Amino acid sequence: MVTHVSDAHLVSIWSTLKILKLLGSSNDYLQLNYLFYNFTYLTNKEINNQKFKKKIFENIIQERISNLKQIAIKIQSVIQKIKYKDDIKTKGSSKLTKLSIEFAEKIKDLKITDKNGKNEIFEDLDKITKSIFSKSISKDVEYEINTRFLEVDIVREINNNDNLMTFYIINNLIKLIDYNDGIDKTYISFLIPLLIHNIFEEYYVPLNNTSLRRFEYKVNSKAIVQDENIHVVGIYQELVNEEELNSDTKKESEYDVNEETNALDVDDYDEEEDDFYYDNNYTDSYGE
Repeated sequence: MVTHVSDAHLVSIWSTLKILKLLGSSNDYLQLNYLFYNFTYLTNKEINNQKFKKKIFENIIQERISNLKQIAIKIQSVIQKIKYKDDIKTKGSSKLTKLSIEFAEKIKDLKITDKNGKNEIFEDLDKITKSIFSKSISKDVEYEINTRFLEVDIVREINNNDNLMTFYIINNLIKLIDYNDGIDKTYISFLIPLLIHNIFEEYYVPLNNTSLRRFEYKVNSKAIVQDENIHVVGIYQELVNEEELNSDTKKESEYDVNEETNALDVDDYDEEEDDFYYDNNYTDSYGE
């Protein structure tokens, strides 16, 4: 990984290997309070409860699997357009479309099957997308969560089906190289890193994206009204201590009665801004 400091922040230019490890993830550090809006209100003990912690990991893994399925479909689409010289010039100006146009002109005879005309690239993709999902985590998660940031590498060590989807994508790209020869093989070797980098950028969200962070802060703010009567307290409402919830609901009801009796004034609320920014931006040196 090459790093340098720009005028505003530290810029990281990652290798293709690093990007493959992160492929399908929104960042290399996930902000749990943005993924689970009730996370901020939980104690360390509640967060590290095995049931809750497994739910966190399983949901992160499932989101990545869903993204990897989309990525495999996008890669297959680019390969098909290059192979069959599809009329892609009239279908938008995205980076992937530009890559398809460029390499459709360079690669004259893209082979997507072996010499016997079998084992087509991504031929079982439809079956894969319908059958691979996050597996339930049976073993205890030993990692203790002490901060709202969770490193993706920690999740990947669980060795769930997200790693299987990554392997599936890489294996098919390797087959694409093996099926071809000559100058076409050389161009394919150039195409694959560009394809991976550009698709990665579609899913990667830098944590120093201040506009997005401010929007997420508003969405996850304490100012959001929670109706305790219907127990809307978060994604994992079954993990909330029922006794504590009932106690809080009772107190809230008593407070509401007093408010209605004594006054109708509503105090202004100044929302505290989150001034912490984790700066880990990614700059695509390949795209336009």
